[in-house]
Amino acid sequence: MYTIDSVLNGMSSFANDLNQMSSAIRKCDANSLVIIDEFGKGTMTEVGLSLLASCLNFWIDKGVEGCPHIYVSSHFHALPTLLVDTPLMSFHTMDVLKNDNDLEFQYKFIEGVIDNSFASYTARKNGIPDEIVDRADEVYELLKSGCSIAMIPHQDPAENQKREEAADRMKAIVDRFMEWDLEEDPEGFLELAKAILIDQNE
Repeated sequence: MYTIDSVLNGMSSFANDLNQMSSAIRKCDANSLVIIDEFGKGTMTEVGLSLLASCLNFWIDKGVEGCPHIYVSSHFHALPTLLVDTPLMSFHTMDVLKNDNDLEFQYKFIEGVIDNSFASYTARKNGIPDEIVDRADEVYELLKSGCSIAMIPHQDPAENQKREEAADRMKAIVDRFMEWDLEEDPEGFLELAKAILIDQNE
């Protein structure tokens, strides 16, 4: 199954994915062949990953007598960790050789799993500036470790100071918003926020 987007059916990519998956779950048996290509790409990673894993586990639990023959391609690197351990299943990937900072794609289908999409390498090869790719790598590592995204420092110290002051003012607005009684005095909060923003611009 794969998704073809169209404005004519009034359904989103994810809705189309779900519609096809629902049909497969209801109709397939041990004699069926199910091919799933990138299920869940049209929604949040957590949602797509959990639904795909649950559907596959549903079939796995049927055992040899009830599980259809399934081929799945997915960009969810965490998927193998969420599936039931069973001899009915095997993992395969495309072979890649790493040579320092370069990659050699072998175009060979081999056993195993992969935990890297090589997005940064691909971006550089396709002309994305190094500073943008480096920043993307930095953001990725921060998000993966659960840290907040650091502000990109400006070359001008005065500009950095202005950014820090602006961030402090925005935080002040958020803090006041969290404790403000908007039902009693919504106009008062708007006036406060306006005063802070006007003062910032001045």
